[in-house]
Amino acid sequence: GRAALSSRATAARMGEWVQLGSCSTRVEVPASTAFALISDYPRWPEWSPWLDKVEVRSDDGATTSRWFLRWKMVNVNWTSKNVEERPSSLVRWESTSGLRNGGRTLVTPEAGRVDACTVDISLRYQIPPLISRVFSTEWVAGFVSKRLAADLERFRAIAEAEHRRTAGRPAARAQGPRQRS
Repeated sequence: GRAALSSRATAARMGEWVQLGSCSTRVEVPASTAFALISDYPRWPEWSPWLDKVEVRSDDGATTSRWFLRWKMVNVNWTSKNVEERPSSLVRWESTSGLRNGGRTLVTPEAGRVDACTVDISLRYQIPPLISRVFSTEWVAGFVSKRLAADLERFRAIAEAEHRRTAGRPAARAQGPRQRS
């Protein structure tokens, strides 16, 4: 499983919004296991070192989450609301405050197998004005795409190691979490 990008830095500019292509990885765990982990938002910083923390609450039956991103000297946060959820397969979200973004996570079982699936994440976001004055849209899209692909690779390693542990098989030796910069 290497994470694959369907469209690298070929971001289409939609007004101030940038649409990234999907980033996906094949994971050797059941789809329900992958979905349970990827939809456990407070755990995202384990595989996404640029996230500092994620807090979750439920309001009126909808999941709302507050995300805190820290990268070098940049601190950004936003609140998102899940706008569509399908158990064990799909979550679609939109930000409601802070950094404007939206996207979806889709977990698809592998045909003919119960112990493998594909996790696909699509993102779109609005580039903050300060960033857009300094960096091109294509550069930002490429930067985010590379980070997302690396995050999914770390997610895959964590999901597979946890699945081996819970299935009673010895886990392969894994690298520790990356240090936050």
